[in-house]
Amino acid sequence: MIGTFGRPMRSEFEDEFAGNTMYSIGEPGMTDAVEFDDGKLMLTQAGSYRELDWDALDEHLGHDELADQLEEADLFGIGYWSMIPNLPEIIRGLADDIWPTLSNPPSNVFFDPADIRHLSQSQFTQGFDALQTLNRQVPVTLSANRGETQELITSGGGSVDGESMLDLATTARDIVDVDRVVSHGARASAMVTEDEQALIETLHIPDPEIVTSSGDHFNAGVCLGLLEGLDAESTVALGNAVAGSFIRNGESPTLATVESFLEEYETHV
Repeated sequence: MIGTFGRPMRSEFEDEFAGNTMYSIGEPGMTDAVEFDDGKLMLTQAGSYRELDWDALDEHLGHDELADQLEEADLFGIGYWSMIPNLPEIIRGLADDIWPTLSNPPSNVFFDPADIRHLSQSQFTQGFDALQTLNRQVPVTLSANRGETQELITSGGGSVDGESMLDLATTARDIVDVDRVVSHGARASAMVTEDEQALIETLHIPDPEIVTSSGDHFNAGVCLGLLEGLDAESTVALGNAVAGSFIRNGESPTLATVESFLEEYETHV
């Protein structure tokens, strides 16, 4: 894990991710998340990730060490474009300087842009171009919620009027031009590839324990599906199940909890 976990690393990250290989390259941001019955308010104080770029990554970690870690990975996750303005530069650096040197690179890259509504048109253009460059080296999966997917589409000149989640994912894939696009929402989630399309309803949770980070848990389920080589339909269902279990119980589920949720899910969806 490479991120801004504090220097020295803050205890919250050490406790949560004990046993993982971690590289802290700066100071974290802080967010107060306030949830209501009909939505949530997130108040964020940015960390040093705002200044992170390809040169800073080299200074704090070193491209040789980054390459060594990628050689051992099955999947490489990248986020968030909304917080790291220079992320397109980093993605292009990965594509141009790192990937060609790897003998056994990850078979998947997973990319979560997060809330990108504040980005400029030039930033979108640079980001799409960088993702397409990396996608020529390795299949890229882009995952975004409904609002983020709509922003990707409108920034690329497309229309989102009256489109279903499957339509949104299809249009976003055409615009961003990567191997796979996943779009997730409160009622349904969809995945689109060159050969597959899947639209899976979510299981309604009448009394959610927590919704902040449900998207991250959905992404964890999708990544597990990619690692296991599942088809689009099963991968999206797994993402929905991991997120649904988290929303219901307020904690990250175990595999046994996800299996139990899937059995219930199958009878209702």
